[in-house]
Amino acid sequence: MHRKGSSMKNLLPALVVLALLSLSARAREPLYGSVSSDFKVKATVDSFTGKAVSNPVVVQPEDPSINVTFEIAKMETGKKKRDKEMMHMFHADEFPLITGTAAAGSLLELKTGDEADLPVSVTLHGETRSVTGKVTAVTSSEGRLSFDMEFPLSLKAFGLKPPSVIGIIRVNDTVQVLSHVTLDTSAPAQE
Repeated sequence: MHRKGSSMKNLLPALVVLALLSLSARAREPLYGSVSSDFKVKATVDSFTGKAVSNPVVVQPEDPSINVTFEIAKMETGKKKRDKEMMHMFHADEFPLITGTAAAGSLLELKTGDEADLPVSVTLHGETRSVTGKVTAVTSSEGRLSFDMEFPLSLKAFGLKPPSVIGIIRVNDTVQVLSHVTLDTSAPAQE
């Protein structure tokens, strides 16, 4: 009997080590996902909310940062004419992408219910600026992470001139961005 209890004592640490190795292996899995964003623009006459969906996001375990890319040509404001004006303002023919970059460690450590202010680098119109994203609505479970991130962007900070019509109807310089991020270990289906 003494021997049986002794082997049980030896077995318990081995089971704990196996469980930790299993968790560690899951932590090394790549994460896949996308970001959907709403951007709110105020104007003297025609305020609006636009929508954008990122290109697929892949985060490898060794990646120091999470990079999210949006194609300006795929951003929509609900009006085709306004979409064309937006692409013209962004000089989308020369600068077709908007990229956001944040530290992977800070984001991947988020737990359900967390709220945080995290730095994000945004590259737009050939300029990179740092903004602070307010992270809320975090849901974290095994193999899945989702959260919202909100931040303001100044068009002038990126060398862009907000559009105006006859100097009377103007678009505000600041655009409020709200992004919903979803990442999980399920690889997207191959087309």
